Amino acid sequence: MTQAHLELLDLTKQVRDTQIAYFASGTGRFRDRKLLKLARHLEGELDKLIDAQVAMIEPIGL
Repeated sequence: MTQAHLELLDLTKQVRDTQIAYFASGTGRFRDRKLLKLARHLEGELDKLIDAQVAMIEPIGL
């Protein structure tokens, strides 16, 4: 596995763990908004990383 793959796997795990923590933090309006904000930030970072990986693959023609 390349370093990029490891980064992708690690960030995916972080996003999933943060989302789980958010939903486990309470119900409805009592959930931890900081965890929601962090989850959304991590999702954005994951999207950027995936886009970068896709951009590297497309020129090769795979």
